[in-house]
Amino acid sequence: MAAPRMSRKHCFLCSYPPPMQELLTSRLLSHYCSFSVEKNLKQELNDIDKLSVERVDELSELFLEDFKNGQLDQRGWPIEKGPSAYRVSKALVNAYTRVLAKKHTSLRINCVNPGHVNTDGNFHTGDLTVAEGARGPVTLALAPREGPTGAYFDGTEEASFV
Repeated sequence: MAAPRMSRKHCFLCSYPPPMQELLTSRLLSHYCSFSVEKNLKQELNDIDKLSVERVDELSELFLEDFKNGQLDQRGWPIEKGPSAYRVSKALVNAYTRVLAKKHTSLRINCVNPGHVNTDGNFHTGDLTVAEGARGPVTLALAPREGPTGAYFDGTEEASFV
């Protein structure tokens, strides 16, 4: 069986053919990290009826252009509380996850924030063990077929995206 094709912009959860989707246990999770984005961007990313893959791509391209031109602040992108590119990329991954969930209703596609897990990636500043951080993703991966989709989970609890 051939590996799934991955586009430059959608390097995760891409275009598995329908038979493969069923083989993947009908569950896709994207890792989420807490962040805050400016009000207009929050509103746009929260409007699932208007969100599309194309719009997520456009927002990504707009951010990159504004970043290159030093216009993040003037254009309302988040610039405080951590690296802007990381925070925007997480917001766009979450938006894309919601678009996928809306498009592929037979799959369970969700975002999960495992919490601040103590790992090498954060220089061991996290307050949760790896086992504690895995609780949310594992719970969602083992959820029943009729479980949630298009949702955001903070650990094991469903929460608001914004």
